[in-house]
Amino acid sequence: MQRKFGVLAVLMVGIHGSFSRQPASLPFAVSVTNVTKPGLPEYLDNINRVTKSISLFQDWPISTAVIDGEFWVFNCCAGEEVVRHKGTCIENGVRQADGRMSLTNAIWGTVQAPYILGGVWYDSSRHTLYAPLHCEYGSVYGGRGGVGTTLNRQIHLATSTDKGLTWHYQGPIITRDDPRTPHPEPEYSGSHWHGGEGDIYVYADEEAGYIYVYSSHNIWPKPGTDAPHFWGTHVSRCAISDLLAPGKWKKFYNGTWDQPGLGGKASFVNARCVIYSTFLEKYVSFNYGGSLSFCTNLSEQDWTPSCGIAGGCWGSNGIWAWTLVDASKANVWSFDTTLYVYCYWNAKPGSVYRMDFGAGATLNSSGYTGAGVDEPLFAHTLNPTRPYGEPLYDSDDSIASRHVRKISCLSSEASYTGDWAQQSSPVNARISGTTNSSVSLAFNGGGIYWRAASGPDCGKADVYLDGEWQKTIDFYGDYTPWQFWFIKTGLDLRAAHTIRIVVRGDKNARSSGTAVKHIAFECAGESNQASDGFCSVQGKNGWHYQAWDGTNYTNLEFDSGKNVWTTPGGLIAIGPDYQVPSAADAVRKWVAPRDGRIRLEGFVEVKKAGGSGVYAKIVRNATEAWPERLVTYGKRTVHDTTLSVNKGDSFLFIVRRNGEMSADKVLWDPVISYVDTQKMASLQKAL
Repeated sequence: MQRKFGVLAVLMVGIHGSFSRQPASLPFAVSVTNVTKPGLPEYLDNINRVTKSISLFQDWPISTAVIDGEFWVFNCCAGEEVVRHKGTCIENGVRQADGRMSLTNAIWGTVQAPYILGGVWYDSSRHTLYAPLHCEYGSVYGGRGGVGTTLNRQIHLATSTDKGLTWHYQGPIITRDDPRTPHPEPEYSGSHWHGGEGDIYVYADEEAGYIYVYSSHNIWPKPGTDAPHFWGTHVSRCAISDLLAPGKWKKFYNGTWDQPGLGGKASFVNARCVIYSTFLEKYVSFNYGGSLSFCTNLSEQDWTPSCGIAGGCWGSNGIWAWTLVDASKANVWSFDTTLYVYCYWNAKPGSVYRMDFGAGATLNSSGYTGAGVDEPLFAHTLNPTRPYGEPLYDSDDSIASRHVRKISCLSSEASYTGDWAQQSSPVNARISGTTNSSVSLAFNGGGIYWRAASGPDCGKADVYLDGEWQKTIDFYGDYTPWQFWFIKTGLDLRAAHTIRIVVRGDKNARSSGTAVKHIAFECAGESNQASDGFCSVQGKNGWHYQAWDGTNYTNLEFDSGKNVWTTPGGLIAIGPDYQVPSAADAVRKWVAPRDGRIRLEGFVEVKKAGGSGVYAKIVRNATEAWPERLVTYGKRTVHDTTLSVNKGDSFLFIVRRNGEMSADKVLWDPVISYVDTQKMASLQKAL
């Protein structure tokens, strides 16, 4: 049984599926009041105000349950000890005898670093507590026995029938892949690897008969990439009748619940910590950045974009954990009009905020979050109002896993009218605030993505596709350079298309200017950039990594610690976007997966001054497709050619030193795109 559609119908019409920060107000009143007072229990305020010592290490959201009319709080920090508190509500729990957790079973062996965090569920009919466990497994790149914080997270299950005094391990329930044989991190394509299903919030929708787990999915940067750390939220569920058992969980993926919890795919959703409002007749999610999103149907996960709430205290100022309860301070699953938000984090004083909802309207005084509120750390979500970084070919998310050609603001393919200034820092951008200035691009392919920056000095722009107006975008907000502000997929692969961005010259009342900051377009297609496809597997995405000694080609070896293909001793190196030759040449090879016509684009550039340069060339099978030339510091050399290929043709990007014992580091990140759109369309139709 689904909850009723309610008072936020207007909100859904106004913002669901919208990329811009609108509307001007929410169709209900909401106020936030700081009601913090002394005397909070240690699990909500774990720093002693006098001695400044930490009474209870707490860097995760607590887990609560009402058992036989008593309010219990449970914590377990990566070991066997389970800290228990008991009271009548969240504010008066008293420490009880610690519980213990048995960490092994015959099937799955020993669980690693289990945490009870983010919620438990108590089945009163069976007198059983169910706790999804946040578990931390070490990665090739560090954490849990290694160096650093990168981890492969998994979610396992423990149960208790004596109010948390003793716990029994049941096995894994939600994981990135096979929990016994996880996918090695270096095998992921591109600059990132996927860190599994991590920190969780549990929501029990007992009326509908499901337990939901919202889990963070970390996108970790590989060593030496200088890439940001992203994450997004996945959601999994289990029917209450299945008792949360291993093998019974399903992940939400592309609108369905068909994927298994163990190893299945999952889509990003715009939700984090969920509670139901009987007044709004709506599920409410508290998200990072002090923002809220809303949902009418958890089966569909139809979350709106986030809306910033003035006075939003959660997920900001270094606070990473919060707990929601109703007016009684004992119900964590639903509330009517009054909600208490408890914010806490290790070594930080705890705080309490009261939120009151009612009839009327709330002015959108803090704006839609869009790119403007969430930091880049929390930016990688399915919601198109959030930033996306480089393509992640192995991602389940359709936007993250895109194959595209990137046309920067500096490319001659982009056409400008009006007044545009060039900005080179912190990112390359072309900027105009002049009415009717425009930038346009003609392209072929099935989709287009437009990347621009928001900022406190930004104004508005209109987007046109194939001559038809699509939307008006307001760029006012905090500065964010990764933003996609317009995405359109499903276009006719055989047709020519045009996107045009027109500066309006007007602005949000809060903005200090009318600037539009164009960064890049991305055109969807059968395209593969070397750095996006780079990984530890020879031949993946068509790329191979070799040395040429003048007689033989030899496969290089992968160094996981440095994220580079190399020879023993590291004399030759091929990284995501560079090559370093030694006595032998450094060779990056791509093998055509099918017949067709390809466009071969890129540039060769020596990284540092002082050397004598390198020789670079492209060889197709045994014939030069781009003749060898000397490349020296300060003289970037560009290649851009289109030619027909046969399946199995090899293209070798070869760099050799210019007589030196050690050679220069050479930036070379070629892009290979199929341009035979007729054949692409037929292939797409056949899928």
